Amino acid sequence: WAGWLFLNGYENGRMVASAPTFSQLHDVLWPEFAKWHGKMTERMQDEWSVSGKHIRHKGAPMDWFGVARTSNKAANLQGFHNSNLMILIDEASGVPQDVFEVIEGALSEASDDGEKVAKLLLNGNPNFTAGALYNAFNRNREMYYRITITGDPDFPPSIGHDGNGGDSKEHGHLYYSKRVKPRYVKNMIDKYGLDSAVFDVRVFHAHDFGRLG
Repeated sequence: WAGWLFLNGYENGRMVASAPTFSQLHDVLWPEFAKWHGKMTERMQDEWSVSGKHIRHKGAPMDWFGVARTSNKAANLQGFHNSNLMILIDEASGVPQDVFEVIEGALSEASDDGEKVAKLLLNGNPNFTAGALYNAFNRNREMYYRITITGDPDFPPSIGHDGNGGDSKEHGHLYYSKRVKPRYVKNMIDKYGLDSAVFDVRVFHAHDFGRLG
């Protein structure tokens, strides 16, 4: 949704959608772009063409587009600069530091006056205690707008029946996901324990998001 909102909201915008592995990018993330393209109004659908690696605006296909690139090598993400740029990293906990340094270089042209826009969206499970996603919730937390989607209905008590919770200094804005079923939560507690790292990653923090820009 964020990628499509950016492409539809910024004329001649360029979006780079990335994930650490080819299968995650082309079998999981890219089909989501195609799915939601199919749910747009007919007029909006007609403005875009979606292929296996690209989304292109039919009126300006070489200037206004989204592209799929794996984030396992720094070279894959080099050279992207534009007045309106978005970089979306799925499964961001697996992105190597040298790749993230290249990503940061692409964001260097963003300006305070809004003439040039550069946005970064990181998402994934907190699988590692290092890296860009981990730092977005720790030492660099003040630089990001952070969201935690939890599968634990008891965390935190402030989450209402609509699934929308308050803000936490540690976790950012909190949401409860009804997609994580109570049976799954119970099985994970019985198997690994409430205080286990597996429960923390797969249930407690079902997904963490950090947004810069």
